[in-house]
Amino acid sequence: MNVETLGLIPEDLTVAGDLVFFTADDGVHGRELWRSDGTSNGTYLVADIVEGPEDSFSVHSGQRTVAFGESLFFVVENAEGGDELWKTDGTAGNAELVQALPAPPSEMLAVNDQLFMGIGNSLWVSDGTSDGTTERKALIHAPTELTAVGDSLFFAASELWTSDGTGAGTVMVKNVRARDLASMDGTLYFAGGMERIDNGVELWKSDGTADGTVEVKDIAPGENTVGPAGPRSSRPTDFTLVDGTIYFTVSGIGLADIWQTDGTDAGTVPVESDGGELFGFNGQLYIQQPHSIRVLGEEQPFT
Repeated sequence: MNVETLGLIPEDLTVAGDLVFFTADDGVHGRELWRSDGTSNGTYLVADIVEGPEDSFSVHSGQRTVAFGESLFFVVENAEGGDELWKTDGTAGNAELVQALPAPPSEMLAVNDQLFMGIGNSLWVSDGTSDGTTERKALIHAPTELTAVGDSLFFAASELWTSDGTGAGTVMVKNVRARDLASMDGTLYFAGGMERIDNGVELWKSDGTADGTVEVKDIAPGENTVGPAGPRSSRPTDFTLVDGTIYFTVSGIGLADIWQTDGTDAGTVPVESDGGELFGFNGQLYIQQPHSIRVLGEEQPFT
């Protein structure tokens, strides 16, 4: 089914259970929440929360929809301009206000039976009820890159943090700068450290404890020979798991573009020099470049 034949331009597509939710403006109700089961009869408006042609989904940079089990949680802007958290199971007219929020979340992530939200410089948590939707921890830096590893939540607030959904259980894992968080085969991998300090920005991993949060390998050892003085950095990113192997890309003069790791120093090795954006499919690693896509190890690209 092509929803554009219904006059809709979908945004915020999110799968929850057997349904796809999206926001759309049908020219009558403004931009509101819709759902689809893949058929024309099963594609319809869930609720016109701000009644009439006004939008419930305003344009902002934050995340607006997230799957929570079989349900969808979503954030709207009400008629007075306030931000609200709602939930629905996708039944027509069945959308329930959970709680008013002080600002739209920058990120949302469901982990087990809790919804985590980064709002301003605070971590909020919801269990789907009004009383259970509260600020859990005020932080110095905004919580970003919410990442689930098993039953645990990790996030970056400049340093690496974890949370069990309580204020007391929202703690800094280790005083190390963290970015590009990725859940890979039951372990958190990330780019850790700071430019021009210690070993620079290198490959780290964490099991959620301070002792278990360690640098895996100094991929770019030595000092910068070009630019500001200080240690070199490899800046690992684009972590991709394919058939049990963790691939990632690095940047730095004289380094291969694509690496793989098993979580050890010895098992972190270069794969090839000609890199690009990585994605896995059907047990193979694909490398997307500006005008082509190719499979790792194959010279002939798809153009």
